[in-house]
Amino acid sequence: MTTLLIMTDGRKDCFTQTWNSLRDNLKGSIDRVLIHDDSGEPAYRQWLLTHDVEVYSTGQRSGFSGAIQSAWNQLDDDYIIHWEDDFILNDKFNVIDFRNVLDRNHYLVQVALKRQPWNDTEIAAGGIIEAAPYDYIEKTDREYTWTEHRKFFTTNPSMYKREIVELGWPQEDYSEGKFGFKVFSTNPLSRSAIFGAKFDRPRVTHIGHERAGHGY
Repeated sequence: MTTLLIMTDGRKDCFTQTWNSLRDNLKGSIDRVLIHDDSGEPAYRQWLLTHDVEVYSTGQRSGFSGAIQSAWNQLDDDYIIHWEDDFILNDKFNVIDFRNVLDRNHYLVQVALKRQPWNDTEIAAGGIIEAAPYDYIEKTDREYTWTEHRKFFTTNPSMYKREIVELGWPQEDYSEGKFGFKVFSTNPLSRSAIFGAKFDRPRVTHIGHERAGHGY
């Protein structure tokens, strides 16, 4: 089974843009859509329910790390498409492409979609990969092309398997970086991947100008 997990915390404007882009552009078989609501706002939860999908609410703000573990506690699926509520999918994308790259390369812990440059270093360099090009290796099997690295595990739009969920998310500050360290230290051969060639244009656009919550 494949679940689309959408993480949200009350930003209705961001969620609406993200939801519309997924409705229009994300193709292929998805067995379950789960919206995880960490807003702590009953009115926001009721609004999410109008989208006719499953909504799980924490009932209070649990922060970035707490929300991820709370969402993961609701999952028993083989494949998870992880999507935060402030990422627009720019073009058509089929989820089977995620699965095929993961299944054919068992050392990959996730396959992510490239976003636009965001921080000062990335903007100055012209892109995420351009900021450290020698840390990324382009691979192909003649059907798909992907770009491997060991720099980070990301909660940007991506697919990962259930065994990643079973590791548990760190309940502390800088949790995203610490989880990446945990994943890569567990298996020195493991790598993350970005779907597509090394210098492809971004497939998603980050629209959330401020991070809400804590525990990043």
